Amino acid sequence: MPDPAVFLASFGLNTGSALDGWTVRSSSASHTSVIRYREYVYNITLSVIPSPDKYTSIDNLLLILNIKSRKTVLAYSNYGNPYNCKLDPPSPGDAKAESDGSYTVYLKGHSYRV
Repeated sequence: MPDPAVFLASFGLNTGSALDGWTVRSSSASHTSVIRYREYVYNITLSVIPSPDKYTSIDNLLLILNIKSRKTVLAYSNYGNPYNCKLDPPSPGDAKAESDGSYTVYLKGHSYRV
């Protein structure tokens, strides 16, 4: 299975990434085996902040993440095994406003051995 950091980077969701008016302040993911060596689920937490020089909204961020969820990306395990990776589309309830103006977004991802 792809390392969680590799999974996040495959979708451009690693710390410091720009998402059209948003910046990923921090990102983390954990994984659970569904079928060992074949299928894994990733629980993803993103902390995002709006870019100060661009007007944006949480709806815009959810749209960007929804577009990312329509793609399948190929990522490799530490052993060189290929996996097709997907994100579940986010819903408005997956984003939580924080008191400092940032948002915490919870996503689910999946990887399937090719």
